[in-house]
Amino acid sequence: MKIPAPQRPRRERGLKQEPEAIHRRNDGPEEATESRKPSHVTSVRHWSTPEYTRIAIGLEKDVKFEAQRIENPERIFFDLLNTNLTSSLLGKTFDVDDGLLTKDRVAQFQPGKSRIVLEVADGSDYRTSVLTDPPRLIIDIRGKDIQRKNAVREPP
Repeated sequence: MKIPAPQRPRRERGLKQEPEAIHRRNDGPEEATESRKPSHVTSVRHWSTPEYTRIAIGLEKDVKFEAQRIENPERIFFDLLNTNLTSSLLGKTFDVDDGLLTKDRVAQFQPGKSRIVLEVADGSDYRTSVLTDPPRLIIDIRGKDIQRKNAVREPP
């Protein structure tokens, strides 16, 4: 028994057809608008301890990010996707100079993409974690046999 091939819907000349339902977004209007609306980066704070330096990036809501390490000078940058900086953070530089972190810089790299650049000591390592209440990106910088210049405040 021969099974007939499925038939394609006929196209009328001059008429555009709607894309198939599989390509449509099924979110309601509020949910779709909210998910496309960029989150704001609201704060950048840091704490130095004898073992590590912690950077906390305050966010309006959870975001996706990309990280990359580059050399000469050693730095790690984080691109926060679908985000905008609040006006108080635009172009800010925070001098830390604690032996692990020299400074961190904040910029609106592209519309909808914020960039955090951490100038770090050679041989340092980092770990990230995401906290949700309130939303924050946490970056811990740890060193290997690096003398700390300042070991000041404890993190909260």
